[in-house]
Amino acid sequence: MAPLAGSDIRRGAEIQAAVLHSCNDARIYPRLITLPGPNEIQITIRAVGLGSLGIEPYLKGDTRVSEPSTLGHQATGVVTCVGDGVEGFQIGDAVAIEAGVPCRVCAKCREGRYDVCRDPKLRGSMKSYPVFRGAFQASINHPAASCHKLPAKISLEIGSLLEPLAVAIHAKEEAHLEPTDSILIIGASTIGLSCAAVCIASGSKDVMIADNLKNRIGFAVDHGFAKDGMTMLPCGGTALRDQLPFARRMAERATQLKREPSGFNVVFECTGTEVNAQAAIY
Repeated sequence: MAPLAGSDIRRGAEIQAAVLHSCNDARIYPRLITLPGPNEIQITIRAVGLGSLGIEPYLKGDTRVSEPSTLGHQATGVVTCVGDGVEGFQIGDAVAIEAGVPCRVCAKCREGRYDVCRDPKLRGSMKSYPVFRGAFQASINHPAASCHKLPAKISLEIGSLLEPLAVAIHAKEEAHLEPTDSILIIGASTIGLSCAAVCIASGSKDVMIADNLKNRIGFAVDHGFAKDGMTMLPCGGTALRDQLPFARRMAERATQLKREPSGFNVVFECTGTEVNAQAAIY
């Protein structure tokens, strides 16, 4: 989808957008984009990373979809217009967006902990109303405070990976890793691989990765993200009475594969599913 020329967009115009209506039903058609508001910049989108928020609503459907909207949140692009009150950005700047936009007024935001804002908006998420449109469209208006300039040595394509990488770096810092730690990473998709890469870059040598897809595990091990891998089986139930015994068995199996009684002393849960979080606790 070719973006409109920057001059057309700055006047306010129709742009092409990929709009999800339901499972396996994404349509490309024009939508209106206005001038950026105060403290916003307008960005012509050049690259968007694909994560579960951008894949699962399309492939599996999402019962919480409240209206047809646009997915995509790991985005980079070029500034085409600057709103009133914005400082530090100019037309032509290459930027990466921070998709989670905090309210900036709650107690956590005022403390500087905007990552746990009480009322955030997540661009491209279908789980809120009104939906904060994602980046699978030619251009977006985004708060300047949630945009970051890219240095010349980082391409726009690589820049779209900064959001999951930032998640992984934050998780690593919260874990206070030591080089001798034994690490289990649950989930071998974008966040899991990012966590594995950050751990190894920090000196960790004992990393196992677990996933329910064998090809993901194979990719992780073959490309040096982990020393070993474990295939997870489906739980088979959604009730707590089913999940807890399953989570315990999965934790025990991981420890057995480790071949050390001490098991793992650091676990990164990177799937967001309840049963895997329970296994991480075990």
